[in-house]
Amino acid sequence: MKKLPLEKHAIDYFKLMREYLDLAKAVRLLVAALLIGSTGAAFAACSGGKGELKIHPVPSLSLGTWDDAGTVATDNLFCIQSSKKKSTTNSNDFCPYEVEVRSSDGANQFYLYLDNDNSNTGDNRILVTLQHRDILDGNVYEILSEDVFESQSHYGQGKNCNQNGDNSQLRVEISGTELSGKTAGTYTGNFELRGEGGVNFKKKDDEDFSISINVSTSDPQVQISGLDDFVLGDFNGSGNVTASDSFCAYAESTGYRISVSGNNQDQAGNYFLSSAAGNNLLPVQLAYAANGTGPGTINLTGQNVTGLSGSSTIGCNDTNNATLTLSIDEQDLRSATSGTYTETLILLMEPE
Repeated sequence: MKKLPLEKHAIDYFKLMREYLDLAKAVRLLVAALLIGSTGAAFAACSGGKGELKIHPVPSLSLGTWDDAGTVATDNLFCIQSSKKKSTTNSNDFCPYEVEVRSSDGANQFYLYLDNDNSNTGDNRILVTLQHRDILDGNVYEILSEDVFESQSHYGQGKNCNQNGDNSQLRVEISGTELSGKTAGTYTGNFELRGEGGVNFKKKDDEDFSISINVSTSDPQVQISGLDDFVLGDFNGSGNVTASDSFCAYAESTGYRISVSGNNQDQAGNYFLSSAAGNNLLPVQLAYAANGTGPGTINLTGQNVTGLSGSSTIGCNDTNNATLTLSIDEQDLRSATSGTYTETLILLMEPE
């Protein structure tokens, strides 16, 4: 077997490498020529020229004032130029582009902060959803992740978007669930929109923008949970009949008042159970305790009981802090007509 000199091996090696690089370049150009947007329209290959990517000022997004009205959203519109040439308005020079959004507040998600203080957490910051689309190439909104370029490319425009108008749109959305319970005040988040485009995506640009919302002070919230129906059973002929049920009384950062109303309540505020036929009434006394599970001691007959304190935690951490007690006097039971007596009572809790 004839041995080739070392120089021949070197020449063959570099020849093969050149052919490989030429092939790789051809593949890259082919990929650029077939870059597909979400609409299925193929972008023309964008090569030649120095290239230009220009993100024009991004309008800040204000969501106004939220007053417990559910999910809120808004959007803006601005120009992104991505082209082979800086001053072109020729659509044949337009190039694809992609964007991402970064938090300028150092978070790894999109947050707004009470009083623009990015050290806030919990009920003093709000998580938002950001989406982007290009309105001229027909792409639907894509939900963005912080510091991650979107998965779809868009057809850029020429200088100042003069030919077709502004093309790029950001949308911010905040769910009512996220906003519920947040501290009242103004929330602001600071962000940077970054883009890649121009010839072979070699050009980069960025613009800062902010998002803000004002959360208004909502009416104080109260809630009764865990109050069950009363089943008093049968009267055995002696003694008063008494029953109590303990439950959770939640009052958000405020006191509360309590009152009871019933179908058979008289003008003096007394409560009665009614026989099945409705022609016989049996007096019943109601009492309330706002400090635990013991029997009620506050008479509820015909009055609002005010100045009460509830738990500041919904569900009272699975404990009970209030009690309603029903009692029927033995003498009233002895004089009552035999039968089953019932009543529907409404226990009303209101913030103060």
